[in-house]
Amino acid sequence: MKKVILSIGAVLLALALVLTIFFVLFKDKPTEVDNPNVTTAPTVTPTPTLAPTPSPEPEESQTSLKLYPASKRIGDVIKYGYIDNTGDFAISPAYDYAYDFCEGFAVVRSGEKYQVIDPSGKVIFENNNIIRSFHNGLAAFSRIDETASPFGYINTLGEVVIEPAYLYADDFNESGEAYVVLTDGKTAQRIDHNGKILETYIQDLGDNFISSIDDGYILYYDAASMKYGVITVNGDTVLKPEYMQLTYVGKDLFAVKDPALNSFLYEVSLSPAALFNAKGEQLTDYILYDVQPFDGPYASAADENSVFFIDETGQTVSSLPSFDGVGKISLVNDLVKTEIDGDLAYYRLDNSLLWKNDNNIYFDGGITVKQMKFNPLRTVSVHYPQVEGLADEKVQRKINEDLETYFTESRANITKEDLITVKDDYTVQLRKKLLLITMTGYDYTGGAHGMPLRVDYFIDLTNGNFYELKDLFKKDSDYKTKINEIIKAAIESDQASGSGMYFEDAFTGISDAQYFYLEDDNLVIYFYPYDIAPYAAGFPEFKIPFADLMDYINTEGDFWKSFH
Repeated sequence: MKKVILSIGAVLLALALVLTIFFVLFKDKPTEVDNPNVTTAPTVTPTPTLAPTPSPEPEESQTSLKLYPASKRIGDVIKYGYIDNTGDFAISPAYDYAYDFCEGFAVVRSGEKYQVIDPSGKVIFENNNIIRSFHNGLAAFSRIDETASPFGYINTLGEVVIEPAYLYADDFNESGEAYVVLTDGKTAQRIDHNGKILETYIQDLGDNFISSIDDGYILYYDAASMKYGVITVNGDTVLKPEYMQLTYVGKDLFAVKDPALNSFLYEVSLSPAALFNAKGEQLTDYILYDVQPFDGPYASAADENSVFFIDETGQTVSSLPSFDGVGKISLVNDLVKTEIDGDLAYYRLDNSLLWKNDNNIYFDGGITVKQMKFNPLRTVSVHYPQVEGLADEKVQRKINEDLETYFTESRANITKEDLITVKDDYTVQLRKKLLLITMTGYDYTGGAHGMPLRVDYFIDLTNGNFYELKDLFKKDSDYKTKINEIIKAAIESDQASGSGMYFEDAFTGISDAQYFYLEDDNLVIYFYPYDIAPYAAGFPEFKIPFADLMDYINTEGDFWKSFH
């Protein structure tokens, strides 16, 4: 059987540095799209358009409703909606992602479109890029235009009250003020709800640039040292540019990575952080992973094995629940929201469960594919399937033992020193008595990109057989020659038309362990990136109608009959 092969990522350090800059520096804001805070500065810095419309207070009925993002698996697709305090859906799952309600409104995403909805699900604003949560009556949003992704603000009526014109925009504070950075990357301003400039701060950073501004603290990148530092808007030094990674987490606190780890940026990204205050004082050792922005008096943090709350001194809050696994937690109203190892759940403060997402897949006839987890390291996350509901328990046990082996065996030997991040999952189909499971994954070892993973398994639920390509064809038939001819002709045609991206003479024929999958009327042969084409070509596929292979297919064989 095919075994999962650990991939080798291309180590392109310079590009990895740029990607990590944009990934690690911002507090808890939507991250499903590329960072919109970095733009190409125009020659002339635009002046924000002022709109005097104040943001009305949310209605009491909106603020008193308690709704929580929740997901539901529909086939192989996961959709998000909102549950109430009973755990029932109050807004049906219809979104690709959903964020917490804040000040009576929530941000949802469908594809590349972001929307703001009220507790009834009514859309009050939509945008082609991220929208952040409301804070003190206004929400920052970034609108993609031809040259940049500038930030502006909307009010709770969905009106744009400050036109997008900023490189970066902080949330409004309780005083009705926010800090923004102009598109020159050097100038910061403090503005009010109407966009009126209250104060301007021009930073003499030379070739350096502002990365973000939060609560009056400027995180900047020092080009000479290729490190990050922090100053106040008044130019006072908080942290010298000695750190390859640091993040502002609120409450005048910063999570920073050990400056001694400066040889390999990816290694730094996997390492724990320490908590520093605005005086530059170190409050904890370098022991905290995944430190999240403070929300109230607490923030989520983790160690090697668990996730917990810390207070403003960096100490674990023992009076609140902690959870095994990797992820983050937060207090939402009177519940603890957990996002651990890919699962979303809500617990009461006494640690009793209110609601947890169901990642099982159900088929007619009582067959269930149950999701299991294998997490030998905090950087290795494997979801693998187990089958339930088969009439023959012996067959069911064999299938499950094989699936567990195929999904976990090659991952069990990964060590912390390998510096690899693994995220494996799967999709499932059932065609008559043939269960089709596709393992998908992504291995990252630093550099410009990681290596995607795909392996397809074809399981006969009546006998437990895992079929290979050869099982589809008559014994001793020359099916390989026929398939090779078809693929070679397709490659030559693509190259002649200029649409091919294949390496010269890379295709020499399919192998005994060839990767493939099945459609209703087609056999699809595929190859991994770099096998016969560059990484940019993805998984090159060749769709071959069964009709072209009928002289070779064993129509009386178990494989063919299992799905026909």
